Amino acid sequence: MTDAPLSRFVLDGRWRLRRQLAFGADGTVYLASDEVTGADVAVKIYDARAETPPALELRRVATEAEVSQAVDSPYLVRVLHYGLASDAEGAPSGYVVMEYLEGETLRTWLEARAGGLEPAEANTVIKRVLAALAALHDAGFVHGDLKPENIWMLDAGGADEMAIKLLDLGDVAPVGFSNRVGARGTPIYVAPEVARRSAQVTPAADVYSAGILWFELLMGRPPLDATMTPEQLVAQHVFGALDPLPEQVDHLPLGEVYATATAREPTARYATARVMLDAIRLLRPQKISRLPATSPFSVASVHDSVEVPVQRTDE
Repeated sequence: MTDAPLSRFVLDGRWRLRRQLAFGADGTVYLASDEVTGADVAVKIYDARAETPPALELRRVATEAEVSQAVDSPYLVRVLHYGLASDAEGAPSGYVVMEYLEGETLRTWLEARAGGLEPAEANTVIKRVLAALAALHDAGFVHGDLKPENIWMLDAGGADEMAIKLLDLGDVAPVGFSNRVGARGTPIYVAPEVARRSAQVTPAADVYSAGILWFELLMGRPPLDATMTPEQLVAQHVFGALDPLPEQVDHLPLGEVYATATAREPTARYATARVMLDAIRLLRPQKISRLPATSPFSVASVHDSVEVPVQRTDE
């Protein structure tokens, strides 16, 4: 892109960019207009990868559209179109056109509720996240990068009025896909087998990430030190231990569900999001208004994605 007014950019002669909505590690999201229907849409333009052939770049963005079409679920963002654009140097940049959604990310929503949610409210949110994941798992896919930035809250009211959409389907892959190329994902939420470059990755990897997210909803922080480097965070998942819930709930069924969801070995976890969802639905309402946080939460590193080798250290 250049410094020219955004309205001059019309992708494929149809999608006219209007203003920037969000900027992330892998691309920028814009509000745009459909020149044919006049409807508002969201356009995500990925950052061009150095020396990426156009065919590979197109394959990258086609994944989001194919998953959106293959999984009939109100919990997934609807992809309308995809294609290639060129940056200022002529490198191919993939883009996807999606339905425009009013609301905010779960990250923004949580930042306005510092200190964690009441257990009943946290359970309502995680159940809706799990229902969204279950739609993917039932269709034979793994999301691969579950985190608050990839969950869209459609309304500004309380959790009872919230509906959600899963975003960023570009890392979605078939169940059992090979992960030997590299450990991909976001360090705070990545499952140990993903970090270890397991030969096959299953829905249990998403279950692990959902367990991390559930803890964060309850406590206002993740169950590990978010100020560590990405490499240290990944090593903590593989070799270390996650923080338990506070003592007053750790021994209760809620604590047992959390421990099962975040077990180090995928075979010890719930097999899919739907199984974890069923377990949470059986929990009795907790009478504790809010669980006490025991350490500060730094937001600085939650936006980092990582692809790093994992090595044991003596530290």
